[in-house]
Amino acid sequence: MNEKRGGRGNHRKARSRTQSQSEPQVVSNPKSNQQAVRELRAAEKKRARLAKKGLTREPEKASKRARYPEAAQRGSARRAAEPLRRTRARWKPVPVLICLLAMAGLAGGLYYGTGLFHVRDIEVAGCSRLDPNYIRALSGIDRETRFFGVNGGEVAKALKSEFWVESVSVKRKLPLKLVIQVKERQPWASVPMVGRLFSVDINGVVLEELPSADPALPMMLDLPYRAVAPGDSLQGEQFKTCVDLLLAMPVEIQGRFLSISSTPDQEVTMVTHEGMQVIYGTPSDEETKNKAIKALLQDPGVNLAELAYLDVSEPDHPVIKPR
Repeated sequence: MNEKRGGRGNHRKARSRTQSQSEPQVVSNPKSNQQAVRELRAAEKKRARLAKKGLTREPEKASKRARYPEAAQRGSARRAAEPLRRTRARWKPVPVLICLLAMAGLAGGLYYGTGLFHVRDIEVAGCSRLDPNYIRALSGIDRETRFFGVNGGEVAKALKSEFWVESVSVKRKLPLKLVIQVKERQPWASVPMVGRLFSVDINGVVLEELPSADPALPMMLDLPYRAVAPGDSLQGEQFKTCVDLLLAMPVEIQGRFLSISSTPDQEVTMVTHEGMQVIYGTPSDEETKNKAIKALLQDPGVNLAELAYLDVSEPDHPVIKPR
């Protein structure tokens, strides 16, 4: 009896052992789980690429999904919940910086160590009295000067040391050519000083000594008497009054005057080429006075050589006196 029971118990134990041996054992291995996750992600990416290209999925994988829809949904949910890891191409700055430094060193060597970027030609324009070679020498630029190192402001300052030069512009013209545009001062009037006659420009800069009076240059008289030389500047209210009054004249009669003078009280008197005197008075009511002077000078029936003067100091009552 006991043997039967014991035999029956041993039989149960043996059957449990065979069942446990036949059933598969599930072992949790973290490394195998991670590998499985990576394989799933790789497969998902491959399927996404195929879908973008319009290719059909493999029939085996499609059948597996159709066979196990619940497992596929769980895998998709798990992948959606996990954060996506994107691999970005890292920028490597060291090689790029090395290349840039090498290029900068090469460019600097070519610029400073060779004559490839030196000025090849200097063109001087606008000179009628000054020699272009003199302008080139005065500018300080030669064929050893680097093209991109030319400072236009310094060149203009150097050239303006010559009093005949009124303004300068320096322009670069490829390849490696400089153009220096010079504007010279123009004689505008003449001034007698200490027994000598000089030409001056509109700003009062003394230009050169004249051998005789030039009819094209009105002579400014009664200015403060002093010794001057080319390059000096005439300043003062009397000179400014004469210039402003002549510029205010109509263009048609600006060249009709032989001389003009102004007293310290700004009493202006002019003389035409015919010898007629124009008593202008102070620089007031210029429009009315200039109309009266223009009407008389342009009247073909009037012989100006027979007139002693025209007085417009009272603009509403001009007076004409014959000789």
